[in-house]
Amino acid sequence: MSELYSGAEYDKPREECGVVAVYTSDHSYSTATITYELLQKLQHRGQDAAGILVTGKETIMLAEHGTINEVFPNGATELDDTAPEAHIGIAHVRYSTSGEGIMPYGGFAFNGNIANFQTVADAYDVPYEYRANDGVGMSYILTGLHEKHGDYLSGLHELLPQLQGGYAIVATDGNSVFGARDPHGLKPLSIGRINSDENGFVLVSEDVALQDQDMSLLREVAAGEIVAIDEAGIRQTFLGAEIDEKFCMFEAVYYMNKDSSIRGQKVESIRHKLGFELAMKDREMGFKPDFVVGVPQSGLPGAEGYADGAGVPLVPGLLINPDYEKGRSFIMATQEERRQAVRDKLVVDAEYVAGKKLVVVDDSIVRSTTKREIVRMLREAGAVEVHSRITAPPIKMPCFYGVNMGHEANDLIAANMHFREMATAIDADSIMFLDETEMARGMGVALGKLCMGCVLGEYPTPVPMPDSRKNQQIPPLVVQRVA
Repeated sequence: MSELYSGAEYDKPREECGVVAVYTSDHSYSTATITYELLQKLQHRGQDAAGILVTGKETIMLAEHGTINEVFPNGATELDDTAPEAHIGIAHVRYSTSGEGIMPYGGFAFNGNIANFQTVADAYDVPYEYRANDGVGMSYILTGLHEKHGDYLSGLHELLPQLQGGYAIVATDGNSVFGARDPHGLKPLSIGRINSDENGFVLVSEDVALQDQDMSLLREVAAGEIVAIDEAGIRQTFLGAEIDEKFCMFEAVYYMNKDSSIRGQKVESIRHKLGFELAMKDREMGFKPDFVVGVPQSGLPGAEGYADGAGVPLVPGLLINPDYEKGRSFIMATQEERRQAVRDKLVVDAEYVAGKKLVVVDDSIVRSTTKREIVRMLREAGAVEVHSRITAPPIKMPCFYGVNMGHEANDLIAANMHFREMATAIDADSIMFLDETEMARGMGVALGKLCMGCVLGEYPTPVPMPDSRKNQQIPPLVVQRVA
């Protein structure tokens, strides 16, 4: 490796949250440890806080700000020591959004955001102190409905059809474990079996959590489905609301671990296909770079797909700085702090860059901070041309389902710019995205089965969009041809 130039990732939608539920029929299991090990595989979904609740003869919970290892330095063994006969576990990792607090709360945890939460809270007279976030408020409502109906499942069937938003829920009443997805299936949730326990099951946000465990994947929870797990096994019911699947496209593009799967496809394979789609667009225009560079980490499978499609080498021109200690760059307040975070996290290997025409593949762009710094770093290292390629459509509108990608037009570079203007803004020779049709084709699903509200401004549920944004003209996708 030759001369190195420092550089990190800020310009991304922020991760959501991850949930876990465990039911063991054998009360000799170390339920807290099992729950902890599953949760660790979901750390990428949230690094702001973590929590685990276990229950059986005793109930104990620990939930605090910090990463999983910071909150549970002993691997949750203290929970097993305190509640050795616990057979149910509920767990949560959190990235801070308006919808999700530190959980589990009242045996309840969820990933998502409820756009009409305040209206629902008014209908159930939820006190002010329980309205700080959707999760706490929903737990409060469900506690009351449990008392009203005498069973938790009936409470879920009353509350969930009223919610407008995206959610994957796990919960317990102390005897059973429950899991549910919204009627659009915006958030992922899967069922796994504990192989050594005939009636032992788990619920996880991503099936990557089951890998290297004594567990196997059964299936995904369906859109609008509620599952109840107890000593009798798994019971399946559905919400009364109309089922209209609209899976969040950014789960596959960015959030999910590359080793997770969606509808039987590995996420890594989907990202590879999206990169291949980009290469086909460039080939049609007669454009061919010297080398392809992927932005670590989630941009790398797309870069591999682009390289395969374009028939050009993929080179390690951008690498994670081995001296970089990962921090929470997304909470940095100033542009200068964010710019410096980029130069601290990544390094450029000039051996693969100097004198070359490069395509740089990444999965998304929100603001221009990261992309601009990366392009400048590559130019400083001697690149003669730098072309940016994004394996998703441009983000032009906010998300109302638990993803932090900016709420003002000025937060989103694509909201008011065409391609040529965006390329100029990030100092690239060109920039190109997939459009929504190419995105769906790369994922192998029908276009109408994906939520692309942040791209098209069309949402599967009513959202509290200001009138000024509702009437905003969204720039069309205009292909910038390159020589």
